[in-house]
Parts: sequence; structure tokens; C-alpha cells
Amino acid sequence: MFTLSNDLYILRQIQSRLANQEILHVADEKITEANPPVAETKSGTRSTRTPKAAAKTEAASPSPAARKRTTYTPVQRASILASIEKATKDGKTTLKAALQQAEVSEQTYYNWKNAAAKIAPRPSTGWSSSDDFSTLAALEAENLKLRQELAAKLRAENEELRRRLGRD
Repeated sequence: MFTLSNDLYILRQIQSRLANQEILHVADEKITEANPPVAETKSGTRSTRTPKAAAKTEAASPSPAARKRTTYTPVQRASILASIEKATKDGKTTLKAALQQAEVSEQTYYNWKNAAAKIAPRPSTGWSSSDDFSTLAALEAENLKLRQELAAKLRAENEELRRRLGRD
């Protein structure tokens, strides 16, 4: 039975082997570019050609092991999410194309989107914070005014009741 540490060890070994293979391919590519292999033809003249392995490495896209890992700040993440949402909102661009343009994987996009949804407060009425503050101040002033009016009405009503009962 494998433990987590054994699995991590095996994973790191595989990653280092893949990285070493990428380095070897890059080194082979540099060597073949500097000294192209020469093949003889039937007429006796020599022609240059690239080997199949070098052609494959040139045509292949960089593997995930060769890509540099980029760490984004929360502000950068938010701007990337906004640009992707803006690109896909009108329906002209697919999500996959927008993600490729932003150079973000699909899984990373969904992770960021879920994290942003958990952090961001849900707008209750769609007001901005400055609107909320001014509205709150106006409501508090109105509340104070109504309380004073209610107190004055209750005092007047109490006086009227006392007069009717003959206490005053």
C-alpha cells in the first residue's frame, strides 16, 4: 500500500525525469541547428536535412513541465476573470478561446471563479457603497424626525386623556 509521501516521491521523480528529457531535447535541437546532419544522395552531392526527432520537437508545443508556473495576485485574477467574462458575454468568443487568449487553464479559471464567488459579497440591491452611506444617513435622519413626532403626539394624547378624566 502506498502512502502519500511515497506517491509524492514518485511524482517528483517523474517530474524531474520529464524535465531532464525536455532539457535533452532542447540540447539536441541546439546541436542539430549548429551542425545540421549531412546525407549523401545518389549523385554524390551532399544535402542537409533535419532529423525527424528535431522536426518533432520544433513542431510540438511546450509541454506542461516546460511551461513556467505563473503566480497571479488577486487583482490580476479579478482582471483576467473580468476580461474572460467580457469576451464570452456577447457570445462571439467561446470560453475555451478566451481562456487560451488569457493563457489560463480551464480548471484554473473555474477555481478562481469559485473562490471569487465565495469572497465577493452578494449585492442585495445593486447600490454602491457611497449610495449606501448617503442612504443610511438620510434614513437615520428621517428615523430621528419620526421618533420626535411620535413622542410629541403621544404627549398631546396623554394630556388630552388626563383632561377628559379630570386629573388636570
